[in-house]
Amino acid sequence: MIEQYHPVFSEADQKAVSDVIASGWINEGKLTQKFEQRFAETVGSRYAVACANGTLAIYMALSVIDPQQSLALPATSAIGDVRATQMAGIDFSVEDTLPYQPTLEAFNPRSTPLNVSVNGYFDPPEHGSIEDACQSLGSKHVGKQIGTFAKIGCFSLAPSKIITCGQGGVCVTDDKVLYEAMAAFKDHGRVRDYNAKTQSNRYAPPGTNLKFDDIKAALALSQLSRLDERIQHKQETYGVYKEILGENIMSMEKNELPWYPMLRAPRIEKVVSMMAKRGIQLKQFPEMVTTQMGGRQAYGNADAFHEYCAYLPCSPDLSIDDATGVALELKTVL
Repeated sequence: MIEQYHPVFSEADQKAVSDVIASGWINEGKLTQKFEQRFAETVGSRYAVACANGTLAIYMALSVIDPQQSLALPATSAIGDVRATQMAGIDFSVEDTLPYQPTLEAFNPRSTPLNVSVNGYFDPPEHGSIEDACQSLGSKHVGKQIGTFAKIGCFSLAPSKIITCGQGGVCVTDDKVLYEAMAAFKDHGRVRDYNAKTQSNRYAPPGTNLKFDDIKAALALSQLSRLDERIQHKQETYGVYKEILGENIMSMEKNELPWYPMLRAPRIEKVVSMMAKRGIQLKQFPEMVTTQMGGRQAYGNADAFHEYCAYLPCSPDLSIDDATGVALELKTVL
């Protein structure tokens, strides 16, 4: 079976984790700081704050920005966007998207939408302060990393992402005040003295424990060192699918990078089933977030993603020959 996606780890990854364990220091420490600095440099931001996962990165960002207004979430949002908003105690609405674009169809001028950048398809966050770029590391718009357009950008390091450390999240910003607020928030509100050699034991609200750790940092640093080759692999894989399947593959702007290449076709459930019988796993685009939570509301444009779209195989170790084989099999099914 060719899986739709699985993470890949190298001997260097394993050694990096082993070295941390052998050191005896596994809590958040110098390696976490090094990872934050390296991540900020990679995406082109001044500051980065690592935390436990992508959902909590969004929660942390919402907690320090405090929009004081309701948020508008696209119906294609991940459940993590909803849960983060709920944890932050912020009212929200779920809105339809543009046709085959996972961006809001219409903005309420009084709202502060949480902009969601799904699969690297870009939505300029002109109306918002926070950018969910959890799937978009390595994807650019007009030469700038997605996730660096708003006041705070949020990234995920989950196993389904281009680099992973199991679970992990990162917020980036160019605002020193927001950076210091997030750094304190994830550590119970610890007031940091950046010139001191030891940590402060003074705490000020708000805050909770969302900390990263050096085991995650070691693995994330090791994976981050191979980001360029993984970006190239995704671009080449996407290129194979696009060349063979043409308009059935969601188009990308120059320098955008798909989370996963997305197939668009009628009878998508049947296509997924037929490909599975041929030993190739596709994943149908999930139902709308309101349906996942037990409700049901029709979203004309957003619903089309679930009805017509599926993700194609693109694991980091998928060979170009295998990608070509997947595309040719799909062509016969379509």
